Amino acid sequence: MSNPTSLDSFGLRYTTFVTTRPWLVTTSCLLVVLMLVAGSSKLTTNNDFRAFFGADNPELAALEDFEARYERQQNVLMVVLPTSPDDVFTPDNLRLVHELTALGWQAP
Repeated sequence: MSNPTSLDSFGLRYTTFVTTRPWLVTTSCLLVVLMLVAGSSKLTTNNDFRAFFGADNPELAALEDFEARYERQQNVLMVVLPTSPDDVFTPDNLRLVHELTALGWQAP
């Protein structure tokens, strides 16, 4: 058999430590997990892309000027009412919905 490498000797020391002190290893792992769980309450996410730009960013200033002038709302509602409830899924109505959707994607 060849001479043990430093990785082999580390593995032997590690497994010896774990197998001779299982309660210490289990308790240490549980403490680490509890600390991570306690810290996870401080994690947050931010969906606002403005957080990535400084207050002096010229593109952000132009966007805010644009939104102040027009509106920040970013959605549109298109309602199509058929002449009767039985006419909802006719080929003509479905063609109209398809055309409105295609036109909606071209709206500024």
